[in-house]
Amino acid sequence: MKSVKFYLPESDEFILAVEGTGDNLLHEDEEQGYVDYIMASIYKAEDYEFEMIDSPQIMLSKLVADMTQEEFEQAVLDYWGIDKNKAKVL
Repeated sequence: MKSVKFYLPESDEFILAVEGTGDNLLHEDEEQGYVDYIMASIYKAEDYEFEMIDSPQIMLSKLVADMTQEEFEQAVLDYWGIDKNKAKVL
């Protein structure tokens, strides 16, 4: 099962992402060409607390099983429009 944790130093945010289980696709999703998804959450660190900013299901037209780890990570960053050079893998 693929997963990734990112730290974004410029914004002091953290992203956690994991491969979906595959049982959350709707028929309408499949009609639109989606075959898999990534469950992700982005958190803002403030003082000693974390606040969840967003928690999407990132829809994919390629199976996660057919993706490299790099493609998986890039799909997560692309969802939020984050430059790979501004994210550190934890």
